[in-house]
Formats: sequence, structure tokens, C-alpha cells
Amino acid sequence: MHKLTTALALLAFVNTVNASNEAISKCRQLSDPAQRFVCYEKIDVNAAPAPVAAAAAKSDMWGFLKRAPSNEPKFIETELEGDIGGWRPGQIIALKNGQKWRIADGSDGTLYLGKRKVIVETGVIGGHFMKFEGLNTQPAVIRVQ
Repeated sequence: MHKLTTALALLAFVNTVNASNEAISKCRQLSDPAQRFVCYEKIDVNAAPAPVAAAAAKSDMWGFLKRAPSNEPKFIETELEGDIGGWRPGQIIALKNGQKWRIADGSDGTLYLGKRKVIVETGVIGGHFMKFEGLNTQPAVIRVQ
């Protein structure tokens, strides 16, 4: 009986791992380290519950490189400080809440001018991604101020 229980548990684990392996294999094929990091960040290994909205972060230090305590928000929602036509690698993006974020991956994108909401979200292993309203791409970002 013990061997059967162990075999069933192992089978369940292997099925979970196989689902993640496909995503990991895709990431391994990327040659650019920044793009590979972004790909790994997007893999959802635990299917965590939806993050709690954070209108006002508990600390103005949110987003700087550190391991965030579990009671800190998983994302912030704000607007761009001004109109930007898009972004390119290394560009600094200013937000209305006073934070400044640098594009950390090799991505670039185009934004139509006008008032635009953004969400900066924490990834699975601690990186951050910026989501622009009305756009499907999410560049990796690092907070600089």
C-alpha cells in the first residue's frame, strides 16, 4: 500500500513538472540573458491567488531591489508622468506617484500619446514588470528612484 501511495504522489508531481517544463524549455532557447530572465519570470509555478490591490503602498521604498515582506503589495497602479511615444532599452520612465523605473530588458515599444495608466507588478522570483493600459507587452523594469 505504501508503494502505491508513493507512486501516485510521484505521478501527480511529474504531471505538474511536465507542464512547467514546456515553458522552461521555451525560455532556455532564448539567447539574450535579459529576455531569458523575463521569460522565466512569467512562468507561473504556483498559480497564486490574485494580488491585492495597493492604492497606497505601505512604504515609499516599494520596488527597490530587496526581498519584499509578504504584507507588501504585489503591484502598484498609477499613470505616466507625461506623454511618451514609447520605450527603448535603458530608458527611464517617470510615474505620477514620483517613482522612476528603468527598462531592464532588451524590449522596445510604441505608445500612442495621451493619458495612460500603468501597473508595475512583482514577478514570481522578484523582478518587476510594467504593464501599459491597452498594450499586451510588459517590459521588465528596475526602480531607480
